[in-house]
Amino acid sequence: MRGLSAQALRITAALSMVIDHVGAVFFPEAVWMTAVGRIAYPLFAFLIVEGAVHTRDWKKYALRLLLLAVISELPFDWLTLEAGIWTEEAWHIGIFSLERQNTVFTLLAGLLVAEAAVRGDARQNPYIGFLAAVAGAGAAWLLQFDYGGAGVLLIYFFYLFRGSFWLQALSLGLLSVLAMGGLQVFALAAAVPIFLYSGRNGRAGRAAQAGMYLFYPLHLIVISMIGALL
Repeated sequence: MRGLSAQALRITAALSMVIDHVGAVFFPEAVWMTAVGRIAYPLFAFLIVEGAVHTRDWKKYALRLLLLAVISELPFDWLTLEAGIWTEEAWHIGIFSLERQNTVFTLLAGLLVAEAAVRGDARQNPYIGFLAAVAGAGAAWLLQFDYGGAGVLLIYFFYLFRGSFWLQALSLGLLSVLAMGGLQVFALAAAVPIFLYSGRNGRAGRAAQAGMYLFYPLHLIVISMIGALL
């Protein structure tokens, strides 16, 4: 029985993300925490597609993601610093670095690609979505967004194969294994909650939705702060 709401997927993704980030800063040898963390991005990517399809105003949705991405960049850089992810050649001023940009930028690029695909389908021109996916993936790679071009392409394929779980799962598997590699193979576990998705939003009022947006930068700050003090 498919009984997981969109809110349940958000909470699952958030918990997975926290486990990943706690492991990165405090328990770098705990491979299982990194593996659990691989579940988060595919769930957020899946929810971006659902948002693109159902939102009444995609421009406001994109603006919220852009604001969140900008606000989250310093906390993200701080966390990657505490986790020892920066290379010795990383250009930075204090905790600010251009070496790698936070995941919300990737989700924003994916939203723009999905929205272009929605409009292309409405005009019976699927090439619009394809060209947007190529441009979005290229931009994510050049600007070094977290998960890179593969992260944007995953959102595009989730949209392209919306309504076909097995094709979405196949896309997730191919991108995880071939494009990302390593422990990203554990991202395949995200197929389980996606399969159980009911299509319902769940009990998520405005306060709950705002809380989910704020949770991302706040948890980065808290984990980084504790890491800096220890």
